[in-house]
Amino acid sequence: MDLKTEKAGNTVTVKMGGPLTIEHAANLKTFMSNVSGEAEEILVDLDGVTDIDLSCIQLLCSANLSFDKTRKRLIRKSGQTKVITRALSEAGYTREMVCQDKPCKNCLWKGEER
Repeated sequence: MDLKTEKAGNTVTVKMGGPLTIEHAANLKTFMSNVSGEAEEILVDLDGVTDIDLSCIQLLCSANLSFDKTRKRLIRKSGQTKVITRALSEAGYTREMVCQDKPCKNCLWKGEER
């Protein structure tokens, strides 16, 4: 797992690379918690991700929900690699799906992109 940040104004871009799998979930959670204090808007760039599993998909969803509650925004960079599209499909995340129990104002997977 490779995680890098770039700050521009009030936005932090998080570039993720390599595998985002269960082995990396704890580190990803810590990283996202730390980044949340750096800006009002976090742009997630998943272009470099080579593998992602349900644990990290859910972790990013949880981060999005937490950011939403604190009036911060987690936005996915536009463009979605085949790796991400396949993993979301295999996990049952479709563009039509809406989380019933805790819907976010801005879904990371089907909401606003940049």
